[in-house]
Order: sequence, then C-alpha cells, then structure tokens
Amino acid sequence: MFYQPVLEARWFKPGIRYSQINWSNFSTVVSEFDGRLREWYLNPARCLQCNSGHYAFSVMALACLLTDTLSQFHSGRLESSKTTFVAFVRQQFPEFSQTLMNPIQRPPGSRPPPQITDYAEALYHGFRCGILHEAHIAVYGAIAGQDTVVKCQADGVTRYHGGGDCPTVIIDPKRFLELLDGFLVTYVSQLLDPNAAYDPLRNAFKSKFNSSFGIDITSSAL
Repeated sequence: MFYQPVLEARWFKPGIRYSQINWSNFSTVVSEFDGRLREWYLNPARCLQCNSGHYAFSVMALACLLTDTLSQFHSGRLESSKTTFVAFVRQQFPEFSQTLMNPIQRPPGSRPPPQITDYAEALYHGFRCGILHEAHIAVYGAIAGQDTVVKCQADGVTRYHGGGDCPTVIIDPKRFLELLDGFLVTYVSQLLDPNAAYDPLRNAFKSKFNSSFGIDITSSAL
C-alpha cells in the first residue's frame, strides 16, 4: 500500500470518520462500505433522476462509475480495465450479454475491438468511456426511459458517415441503477455469509480494499 489515510482527519462516509470504524471486524467494514456507496453515489443518483429527466446523463455517469468499481472489488482487480468491466457486466447482468443482431462498426484507427458485438461492449465503449472521458455518449448510444433496461434500435437514430444505418443501443439509466442496487444487495449478503464458498469473494474484496483505501483488512474476521 503506497498511501495511508490519517484516520482522524478523513471521512469514510457522511458522519463517520475512518478512526470510528473497527477495521478488524469484516462485517463492519462491509457495512460501512455499502453505506459509503449508497450515501455518496446511489442516493445522489436517485435525487438527480427525481429532479429532472435532463439529469439522466449524470445518473448514467454515476451508474457507470459504480459498475467500474464493483467490477474491481468483485474480481479483486486493483485497477480498472475494459476486460474486467465487460466480463463483470456480462456475468452479473444477463441483459447486457446479448449479442447485437448487427455489430456496431467502430471508426478506422480506433483501439480494439474493431466492432461492438454485444450490449456489454457498448456499455463500456459508448457509455462508460464516452461520458467519463468526454461528457458525451458515443453517437451509437442513447439514454431514454423505456420498458427494458437496454435495447437496440436497428435504424432511424444513427447512421454511418459513409452511409447506411448504424444500430443504436438505448439504455434506461433508472432501470440500470436499480440493477446495480440489486447487485449490491446480493454482493453484500454474500460477503457476510460465513459459508466457505464465499471465501474467494471475501479475499478479492479485501485485496481491492487494501489497495484502494490504504488500510489492511486482510486479517479482519466476520
């Protein structure tokens, strides 16, 4: 761990400093981590979506950010990566593992892949990278309230510069946020389940937590 927090000087979540948390108790750590994500990310996202539909981009940005961090904690990866993000989304959210009927072609010279073949790849390249790096969803993506979390419209929304229809992936930010909330509920429950089957999940969480927060919880116990 390269950095360590000064426990008395830092807030871990609203109203709770690092120094107030019993880091030797794994159940406490997980509960405080869950509260942190909810109070600083999920709850603000819900406030935004309740105030205006025009805040949907910000809701989507927060949802992508949470997806990225949860993919790392779930797998124990210490840094973000496309591979980790896409694999996590495909595994946890079957709606996004569906193959597009017509792949979305990417511009010449783009980083691999040359085409987007499923919703998980579209979420990463078009939404996650688009919003977080450019404050703009790729033109082949869109956000809208709808009866499903994600769908593809074959024509009428996007065209390739050289001509021809480009499929458009449309995501409902509110429904996507609820998917993440549901995953978090299940994830926390599994982390706190003493069944040895969840030991690898706990070890992955501890590894990522140690790296991200600069606090060694390796020996913490339920």
